[in-house]
Amino acid sequence: MSISLIGMALTAIQWLLIAVTVLLAICFVYDKQVRPKHKFAAVRRPKQLAKLKVMNEMVPTTTLHIPADPSQGDPTTSPVLFLIPGNPGVAEFYIDMMQTLHELSQRRLHIYCVGHAGQGLIINDSTLGTSDDLPPFDFDRPVLDKNITATYSNPFKPGQLYNLRKQIMHKLEALNQIRKLHPRASGFLIAGHSVGAHISLEVLRTLENLETFVRERRDAPRGSKSRQTLNARWDAMVSKHYVESEEQYRKAVQEGKVRQGFASGQNNTLFESEYMEQWSDLALSVASSDAQSQSIPWLKQVHLLCPTVHRIAYTPNGYFFTPVFQFPFVVDAVLGLLRLLPGFVKRTILSFSVSPTRQAPAYAAARLMLHSASLHNITHMAKTEMREIGDVDQSLIKRNAHRLRFYFSGKDGWVPTEFITVCTTYPGCEKTIPHAFNPKDDVEHAFVMCDRDMRMVAQYVWEQFASSQ
Repeated sequence: MSISLIGMALTAIQWLLIAVTVLLAICFVYDKQVRPKHKFAAVRRPKQLAKLKVMNEMVPTTTLHIPADPSQGDPTTSPVLFLIPGNPGVAEFYIDMMQTLHELSQRRLHIYCVGHAGQGLIINDSTLGTSDDLPPFDFDRPVLDKNITATYSNPFKPGQLYNLRKQIMHKLEALNQIRKLHPRASGFLIAGHSVGAHISLEVLRTLENLETFVRERRDAPRGSKSRQTLNARWDAMVSKHYVESEEQYRKAVQEGKVRQGFASGQNNTLFESEYMEQWSDLALSVASSDAQSQSIPWLKQVHLLCPTVHRIAYTPNGYFFTPVFQFPFVVDAVLGLLRLLPGFVKRTILSFSVSPTRQAPAYAAARLMLHSASLHNITHMAKTEMREIGDVDQSLIKRNAHRLRFYFSGKDGWVPTEFITVCTTYPGCEKTIPHAFNPKDDVEHAFVMCDRDMRMVAQYVWEQFASSQ
């Protein structure tokens, strides 16, 4: 009896090995059929926007840039569009949208897209040789149009993780550098997709705080005791804010008012004086006697596209994913298993959700997420999103109603339709914030994955910006 059981077990193992071998062979052949269409070309070492810092540490960053066409006017005064991705924050997902917006503007826009820190193409010390060119990698990226400059920067250290607050700091640093590159631009436009919309609002809040911060220190020389006193007072306010917020959250969880991992309270991201001083150039519009002037005059519009700016953990998708993130060992186990799989198997699995034929650019961009370090940062950021994105700050929306534009999808598991009123109205308002919403449009939340959806959103962004010129 025991001998027959052993024989059956060996036979089962034999057939399992055969099945695995056949599956691996199918994945290998399938991957070979797809890969030649999206060869990874060598990219130049970054020249501009390469050295981005978060908490004074260099971070791995992907930056895409389409310059304004000199034949269409003076490029030094051309408006600038700063595009902030969702999560995953792989900048290459937005190549088609950048090109579409560039054409809609008749090539008069400078367009930048800065990927999230630690997500996308991972460059480490072994890939940075002495040559100016980077060698091909084991995964692909989309073939870039000749008018797009792509820069991949800064070695990636194992274990580096960037939460939502650090990603906001990352975009502030990027915006600071972009504005220095275009000091005479006729205006700036920020467009944030999904969690990029939340980041856009927190960038806007920080720009407002910067004007207050700089105005208070205008007459105090750097390093003086009065300036140090102001900075100490500011840092104490920031520290108190986060301590009180954490205490209130723990109390709410203990009393059963909030589930563990679900956000509570109003969105309000603050930064210490050390970082505010680094970004102070963004508030150079503050003059000696303009206390009552319009805030941030150089920022013309902020577009929030399929915006996850309100209680993201309480959405249909949030209710599913938030509890999963409370068991990090499960997430780590899945990521560890993916790390063990050969690259061609991971790419084949990916093709079930992103078609390598019908969605070739998106598929090529998605392959950049397959690096384990990138996946860890994507999941870590998602966990902090659920924990930190609470009630949208309606007072912030009210103060910036003249520059905010919303675009909502008719079917969006991250932004239910009942959130539209919360995001586009405020107490005492006479009319809603300009926004687009048509349930019949059927636009996906991940609109960059579908050419039709992407063009509809890009058309709306450009029409809104053009009408304000």
